Order: sequence, then structure tokens, then C-alpha cells
Amino acid sequence: MRVHRTRHIGWALIVASALVSAATLIQTSPEHARQIHTNKVRQLLPPHSALPPLLDLSQSGENLEGASRKWEDRFTGMMGVREITDPGILEPAGPGSISTTTTEYGTPLWALPARACDAVIIAMPVVSKAHLAYNRRYVYSTFSLEISQVLKGKSAQGIRKGERVTAAQFGATLRFPSGHIETFIMAREGFLEVGKQYLLFVWKPIRSDRIYVAADAYLIEEGLVFPVNLDAHESPYERMPFTKFEAKVKAAIAKNIDAN
Repeated sequence: MRVHRTRHIGWALIVASALVSAATLIQTSPEHARQIHTNKVRQLLPPHSALPPLLDLSQSGENLEGASRKWEDRFTGMMGVREITDPGILEPAGPGSISTTTTEYGTPLWALPARACDAVIIAMPVVSKAHLAYNRRYVYSTFSLEISQVLKGKSAQGIRKGERVTAAQFGATLRFPSGHIETFIMAREGFLEVGKQYLLFVWKPIRSDRIYVAADAYLIEEGLVFPVNLDAHESPYERMPFTKFEAKVKAAIAKNIDAN
């Protein structure tokens, strides 16, 4: 386990890299090694999170286009300061690694950020993609969201039933040309899954850009809700009936407040 600490104004960034040993690669097939890596990632993610999207850098034809440079500059440093490079598969890197970032914020984090967010929607991810920022300092994932219901949002910004908007989450998995796989995740924050329904609080960091950021997400399944993130609270909404949860969200929106 390697731990690096970097101090910033108002918050601290802690990056821990847990490496799969080179002996694992020798003792197992590459497929088995990848499965071991996937299992380790699952253990680090919240229980209702999907696996992060994959960007395969070993494919020369892979589309690397992501958000605008202005958008990517906005979050440089979010997941560390090192340039992301192919470590190869020789010791000490091994066949795979996991980088976990924990961010301690100077302001409160809310379970229901109804006031802080630009939109609150019920939507289904229909497409997901992983991206490496142009400066190679961090990775993020984008999801095309098909909106089925709008609880808060402006039609002029495309927040309408039946429309699709793009939302980002920080983190993804990279497969390097050497075959090394590295997964980047934010501690206690999960990922959306294509084909499932969520209630999402989203905000737009750059008004002129098309991409939102998913601040909080709740999976809707069999009439119940399940928090995707466990970053700032042990959620009281775990397995809450959706109708009751929706009423709480609508009440926060009506009062224009952030709530837990």
C-alpha cells in the first residue's frame, strides 16, 4: 500500500494505490488476473455502485474526446497531481492497480442537495464512456441520461422529459497498451449503471458547457431507493419506499434547501 498526501486550501487529498503483486500474474492467466482486479474494485465501491466504465488505451482507434479543455481544467487536481502513464506489467506494478482518492471538504455535504444543484431528475443512463483528461492528470466517466421525470430544472437547458443530457462522475478504469489495468475511484462514491433508473442531483460547473456533474444518485429498484454514494453520510434512505423518498426530495425543492 502506497499513500501520498497533498494539502490544499480547505480540503485534503489522500491518494492510496493498492497494487496486485507481480506473483499474481505469474500464477494465473491474464483473464484471471483481470478478474482478481475487478473483485478488488467491487470491494472498494459502495454496495449499489456499478463498475466504472473502461477506456482501452491499447486500441489505437479508441475515441479519446471528452469534455472541453476548460471543463477538464476546472477539475485538474481532483484525483491527484501525477501524470497518468503506462506502468507496464513488471515489478513492482503487477498486472493491475487501484487508485482511491478521498476528499475532505471544508463545507457540508448534503444527502439531498436540492438547492445547490441545477437540476433534479429521474433518468436512465443509456450510454457510458470513460475519458482521460487532455493533461493526463485524471480520469472521469460520462453518462448519457434519458430523462423520464423532471423534479427541478430549466427546459431551456434541455432538462425536459424525453431529452438526453450528459452527466459526469470522477473515476474510470484504464487499460494501457502494456496490458496493465488501473482503476481510479473516489472513496465511498459509486458509479451509475446503464439500463437502470436513478433519481439524480446534477449541477453544471461551466455554464457554457454541455456536461453536468452528478452530485448524488439514488438507484430506484422494485419501488425502493438505494444510495449510490456513501461519501458524507450513512444514508437514512437505504431501502426507503420511493414514494416517501420522492416526497422528501420534492419538499426540499419546494423549500429551496439542502437537506440530509
